[in-house]
Amino acid sequence: MQATSPKKVLLLTDWYLPGFRAGGPIRSCANLVNALKNDCEFFVLTREFDLGEKKPYANIQSDIWVTTEPNVHIYYASQKQLRLDKLAKLLASVAFDTVYLNSMYSLYFTIFPLLIFKGRAYKDKKVVLAPRGMLAKGAMSVKSKKKEFFIRFFKFSGIQRKIIFQATDQQELLDIQRIFGLDTAVITLNNFPGSGAQYRSIIKKTGILKLICVSRVSPEKNILGLIAFLAQVRLTGGEEIQMDVYGALPPTAYVEQCKDTIQFVPSNIRVSFKGELNHESLLETLIQYHFFILPTLGENFGHAIFEAMSAGRPVIISDRTPWKDLETKKVGWDIPLDKPEAFVEIIQQCCQMGQAEYNSLSIAAWEFAKGYHSSVNLKDNYIDLFSKEV
Repeated sequence: MQATSPKKVLLLTDWYLPGFRAGGPIRSCANLVNALKNDCEFFVLTREFDLGEKKPYANIQSDIWVTTEPNVHIYYASQKQLRLDKLAKLLASVAFDTVYLNSMYSLYFTIFPLLIFKGRAYKDKKVVLAPRGMLAKGAMSVKSKKKEFFIRFFKFSGIQRKIIFQATDQQELLDIQRIFGLDTAVITLNNFPGSGAQYRSIIKKTGILKLICVSRVSPEKNILGLIAFLAQVRLTGGEEIQMDVYGALPPTAYVEQCKDTIQFVPSNIRVSFKGELNHESLLETLIQYHFFILPTLGENFGHAIFEAMSAGRPVIISDRTPWKDLETKKVGWDIPLDKPEAFVEIIQQCCQMGQAEYNSLSIAAWEFAKGYHSSVNLKDNYIDLFSKEV
């Protein structure tokens, strides 16, 4: 019996490996390709540089399809190749079955391609769009006018009728339906997590707390809110808190406001911006801290959150992610953003925590992530998504 040839998936994303500054979206795409590369043939179209950069990645070839491993081909596009006319020719050169879009508002990797795919030549092609949490109310509140313009464009053009939206949880499904209507084609399918890690412990003394936040320093990640919470923490005696933020520091007014707010934090709480952290160094960095913290305005998965739990580090996060009921599971806390006093209380509680109580949370977080790896069967669902006819 002749084997069925793998489905060809054209994956469009602003940033991909070896980039890391865009965070979760890169991990989502890379994990997907790695998990399905033996079952689907991937053509990844992306930029030749990382988020916030203008220089191409070192040791890559631009403006040419490069096969990096069997069934994985990558095209690192220079800016000149992203003009509408050149992009149309480039997309026409790829014999794909399904196109997988990984942004809601990208001009070059969502809007232009959707305009191209309205043509008759693509009438039999499936178009899947992953909004990546960009339709959540918290995310929509940042640069709202620009985002409202794109939404109006989608509705006016009728393009959304050709799209299958991919929601990663029930809340994102509701967000999509709230904006585009109840009759919108939506499939709920979670992101691929990273691989599991071996459990490694850390010393936790009462009165000593080391917090880590791995995130872009941007309004939607609510880093300013995190610093404001720390400013309200009141410690006594010789207690100490260290809170390190790993992420790009673009020259924005928001970053400067975050830095200025540190002066209001008590002297026994040290807040530091450590700069960028590539994915290869993430695990070794996470295990040097007690808790991961991120009061984000919205995540559709939160790869850094999951990887913290995979490393055995409990998490203190907002209620705007798919990770719910964490206190019940004894792996951390998901706290409503309208209850800042709860964040403050939990931080103080974690500072006072001793080794035995911490070990219980730490091991539970690691086991929870390990259980998630073994319980979800995403592979067959993604293959089904990419294989079904339009």
